[in-house]
Amino acid sequence: MKYVHFLTAFSFLTLNSTFGQDFMSEQSEVTDQLLNQPSSIQMVSGKSYDPPQANYYQRFVDRIPLHGARVVAESDGNNFVIPGLDQFEDPATFDATFPAISKNLAATVAEANVDLPVASEANVVWFQTNTHARLCWEVITTLADSGEPVSPTHMEAIVDGQTGDLLSQRQIDVNNYDPSDSTQAEWGIFPRIVVNNAMGISGGRAYGAAFDAVVSVGGGCTGTLIAPNVVLCARHCGAGPGSQIVFGDNLNGGGLVFRTVQSSFLPDGSGSLLDGGDVSILTLSSPVPASVAVPMRLIDQTNELEGMLCATVGYGLNGLGSSGHNFSSDGYRWGGENIIDRYGSPASGGGGSNIISTDFDNGSNNANSIGGSSSTPLQYEATTAGGDSGGPILVQLGGEWVIAGVLSGGTTSTSTYGDISWWTGSAVYRNAIESRGGEFGIPAPGACCFANGSCVSVFNDECDSAGGAFEGAETTCAPSPCPPPSTGACCFGSQCSELTPVGCANGGGFFVGLGSDCADNGCAPRACCLASGDCVVLLPDTCSNAGGVSDAADCASSSCAPPPCPEDLNDNGLVDFADLLEVLGSWGACGGCEEDFDGNGLVEFNDLLNLLSKWGPC
Repeated sequence: MKYVHFLTAFSFLTLNSTFGQDFMSEQSEVTDQLLNQPSSIQMVSGKSYDPPQANYYQRFVDRIPLHGARVVAESDGNNFVIPGLDQFEDPATFDATFPAISKNLAATVAEANVDLPVASEANVVWFQTNTHARLCWEVITTLADSGEPVSPTHMEAIVDGQTGDLLSQRQIDVNNYDPSDSTQAEWGIFPRIVVNNAMGISGGRAYGAAFDAVVSVGGGCTGTLIAPNVVLCARHCGAGPGSQIVFGDNLNGGGLVFRTVQSSFLPDGSGSLLDGGDVSILTLSSPVPASVAVPMRLIDQTNELEGMLCATVGYGLNGLGSSGHNFSSDGYRWGGENIIDRYGSPASGGGGSNIISTDFDNGSNNANSIGGSSSTPLQYEATTAGGDSGGPILVQLGGEWVIAGVLSGGTTSTSTYGDISWWTGSAVYRNAIESRGGEFGIPAPGACCFANGSCVSVFNDECDSAGGAFEGAETTCAPSPCPPPSTGACCFGSQCSELTPVGCANGGGFFVGLGSDCADNGCAPRACCLASGDCVVLLPDTCSNAGGVSDAADCASSSCAPPPCPEDLNDNGLVDFADLLEVLGSWGACGGCEEDFDGNGLVEFNDLLNLLSKWGPC
């Protein structure tokens, strides 16, 4: 895992290297000075968990920091370099109400949502949701060492200043995780596409290019778009407000699309890499159009994962299995395949019970690291590497690639043959993911109910766009689950309103019937069957007053339309000599022909008598 940069672009660039972190805390100052001064970027001191060899620039509105709007300029040994600027949208509106809850209460809320809190520091910040910003508490909590592999050292929380609700949360790890890191060597765990030699570099790039929903997160991790404005990532990546999301298969090329994380949600887990909770859900500053990327769905069960073909995609370090990644990345999105060898506890032992494991095979027993699995490599056999963390493990469901989990780590620092990769399963977090827009399983049609009581079988999105109520995938209309209609078209002349029968009567209208609606133009002139058997076109209420029944749009479709005349075989309106010749020409056995009027399979004397009885106009 690389250090995650928090990058953003700003409207006003005013640098002030002497400005410190003594942010405003008095309500009067906030209210009086808000928006009276231009916003600015100012150099600030690094926080306690920040790398020392960097400069930090913070966006302020008046003197209050805008959360997530901080630029990190890291040193390359000679100069401080800002790698790039994100497309950050300024808030359009501000709520200057100072937090009603105290700093201590905000810290209590934050600490109640983490494991092993030691101490917390809280500051007032602007927190942006969509285009609106309000004053909230930013709480940084220092965590005790959990004794678990690759665990967070700090937790950042945003607490609503008025309600005390937890609005966003991300974990922070001060460890650098370079290849010589003793913690990683001790545990044999490396938070983090290397492909087999036969697949080659071009093969890895070509495979990954197809997955437009897989994105670069924060410059050091990978994620997957699961809703137009939501990305699924790994908790240990530490992505949060201000983190940059990049869409495109080549980060060095053109046509890239950028978004900023506005908030992050951590559904579960202590923050340890293999506790089964290494999942984060990131809400973006604005939705991404389908022309850029179409969100991916997720698998809704894990019972049959073992033995399934899977794909892995990411922007991390890349290379070939014989030599590993050599700690280099070309900026392309790579991809490959593997077989899921285990779901449950990590194949190496220990950890949680929600871990998916694969190994990197090359045909030798030495590289077949997970016992009981096949050592035969796939055509596109691949493993993962640093920078792929948070990326998806994908499986086939109904012919579609869907997400089964997010990458947490692996067993080697170089990702050579024999490497084991671990993913945290996503199905157990279905409720949290669905509540933020993610979709599980492959859609199936179901019953869609309309206000007129009618039922049709369509997909959920089709039902919603038609104004219906979707009863659920695979539900049926036989029997209909739809409640009976309580309203119908009420006619006032040719004008129509949908009312209850009582409401229509009270208004002096003519009630067409329960379930009828104005969309069918039910109050326009239509067929009216009179007691005489005649059919005329009248307004529905005029038809009713004349003692008629209006049951169709036109007389040809109405119940009083003249009965059909099957004996008029040439449809000239007459039963005549031409029809007689057709009957005689079909005499004898005739399966289903129209001259067999009585349907007994023969054209015979009875059919001839039937035709002669209808002789004349028909």
